Amino acid sequence: MVDLACSGVARGNTGIGVVQRNLYPYLETEFGPLAYSPVRDLGRSPTQRVLGLWNGFCRPNGSHQVYLSVVPPLPIGIRSTVVSIIHDLRWMRTRSGVSRQYRLWDLKRTVSHSDTLVCISQRTFDDLVALIPSAASKAVVGWLGPGLTPPDSFETKSSGRLLLIGGAPHKQNESAARILAAERPSWLRGITGIGVSNEVRTIIADAFGSTFGTWLDNASDADVIDAYQKSEFFMLLSQDEGFGLPFVEALASGCQVIAFDQPLTRELFGSACVYLSGDEAENAAILAIKPSVPESVRRDVAGRFSWESFAKTVIGAVRAELR
Repeated sequence: MVDLACSGVARGNTGIGVVQRNLYPYLETEFGPLAYSPVRDLGRSPTQRVLGLWNGFCRPNGSHQVYLSVVPPLPIGIRSTVVSIIHDLRWMRTRSGVSRQYRLWDLKRTVSHSDTLVCISQRTFDDLVALIPSAASKAVVGWLGPGLTPPDSFETKSSGRLLLIGGAPHKQNESAARILAAERPSWLRGITGIGVSNEVRTIIADAFGSTFGTWLDNASDADVIDAYQKSEFFMLLSQDEGFGLPFVEALASGCQVIAFDQPLTRELFGSACVYLSGDEAENAAILAIKPSVPESVRRDVAGRFSWESFAKTVIGAVRAELR
């Protein structure tokens, strides 16, 4: 018997994969060898997704005292104590029909079968409790660490480059591109986009010229880290993140972060961020001035995000269930 079994490891270029890659070594140090359930993340083809979903419902081999659910769904027939990490409830706002009903069913199962729930932000905690009030008695909040960003990466830059990451609709990079194209800030000297849509590229090229943007697809972790290190600004207008690792990765790299003013960004960054609103005139006035949150403020907030601290929260939850 092992003390702890965990979800199988997801792809490293996913948010959950980054969490596992940083969390699991701490768990191995604390509890020894881990057992794993079958890998859920097999690929993106229809066949791979069906097989991956099947794997998700399968229990890990052997016996264990605690199962840590990091990747949904919760396996069927788990008889041990369960600690579950709740990442986000974005699907409440972006999904409908069968997809939404499936996620709701699995979340209710997870809450019902879990002895402790670790929510990755207060925003996720609040969403969870609003949907399933009974979760309040077993849920705690534990912030994630600084994503891919290596330790001691904070560096103040003056490149004038702004970084955009992600092509999913909820990332709102099309909105970011339209705002930048409309305002044409004098402090902006170039844009790097990682995995952004063709619409973003077209908007930027039409407004600033074809050579203004540098576009990367299928970027490696090293490419992403390099882009953070070369960018002075980072802009992400998503309002549907459970945590938003790119926000924190950018801040920990020394970037000036620009985001919508909403509960999650206020929770994470306080005064260490430049906030936009839904008002066009107000945003124009904000972007007319070069983002310049003092380095001391940004360093202080960036220092709050630690994989070790997150691991301690999870280890504490597991230890409490092993007593």
